Amino acid sequence: MFGMPMCCRTTIPCRSRCLAADVAALTATSPPANKLATARRRYPCRAGSDVPWCHGTLSTVTLAPVYPVRSARLLLRPLSLADIDALLAYRSLPEVCRYVPFAPMGPADIVARLREPWARRAIAQEGDALVLGAELADDGRLIGDVMLRWTSAEHGCGEIGYVFNPRYGGRGFAAEAAHAVLHLAFDDLRLHRVIARVDARNTASARLAARIGMRQEAHLVENEWFKGEWTDELDFALLGREWRSTTFSGCEACSAVKER
Repeated sequence: MFGMPMCCRTTIPCRSRCLAADVAALTATSPPANKLATARRRYPCRAGSDVPWCHGTLSTVTLAPVYPVRSARLLLRPLSLADIDALLAYRSLPEVCRYVPFAPMGPADIVARLREPWARRAIAQEGDALVLGAELADDGRLIGDVMLRWTSAEHGCGEIGYVFNPRYGGRGFAAEAAHAVLHLAFDDLRLHRVIARVDARNTASARLAARIGMRQEAHLVENEWFKGEWTDELDFALLGREWRSTTFSGCEACSAVKER
């Protein structure tokens, strides 16, 4: 998998703005450094309860993680201006952007997204998306980013996405980060169902979805005119009741649940 782009097809649209204005606004409003807190809310569903997600209950739920969100080797936390160079290192690469609906990014593109869609630190309502940087816990290097979008309150549905620097491919970092996002989706936001949409040519991303316990539910043939050609899409999904029996090697949160 080394050298292959590890990315999901999902992206988040944004509006272009003046680069200088964005930098000034971000500098003035950048959040303080994250404290190394480890608190995580746990809900009965993950602990093995048979209590299902109930229709309509998500309208009052807010996902406000305590940052950084820790996994075995990574820290997930909001992106900031300090991450521009690290983001450009992989989001500017044609091979990374090949299977996702955005072109290789420049500094203005990165700052525009940091200004609005990537500035969110919590999910409060349907349609909100949370984008978190994945940094190595031992040295603080940003190696990718992951996304959780709340797509439907009525149906308790969400979607995950991931884009990682191919220099760090083949070591399980993207799967580890995506699994951590599923903890947020199911344990904290209490979703009923989470999906991932993958370009059928992106075999590395499809393997990642399967590794974190998602089922391939569909292969949509030439469903989208994508970057100048008809392309296929693979749709993966995971239900809350399936998540209760899903574990990931090295995940302390999963181990804690199994011990109870």
